[in-house]
Amino acid sequence: MDEMTKALPLQYVDGPDYCTVRDAQGKDFALTMQPALMKAMEAALSAQPAAPVGELRDGPCFYCGEMTSSLAGNPGKWPLIFCQPDGTGRVKYHHTSCVVTRLRAAALSTNPGEQG
Repeated sequence: MDEMTKALPLQYVDGPDYCTVRDAQGKDFALTMQPALMKAMEAALSAQPAAPVGELRDGPCFYCGEMTSSLAGNPGKWPLIFCQPDGTGRVKYHHTSCVVTRLRAAALSTNPGEQG
């Protein structure tokens, strides 16, 4: 067993026809006929650093041009993604707040007596 495999949280117990994979608590997790492949996948997944939260942006808002973010603390910055009306299937990102502002303005222009 090499140093990389020793550091991984899963344990591999060879059997006559397959390998039992156990989690860090020693409970059976999976069976595999290709333990080398499973170890390689586990090593690759363990080696990938998590992306910084601030970099998980979706795209620029079609209306205001600022970046949308699915992980923003402000729901107004969350993205809404709509296909464009030109029929090409292309999508554009929109802030939730930008869409709500335009919907509210459109509703007030058709029903001027409502204040929402």
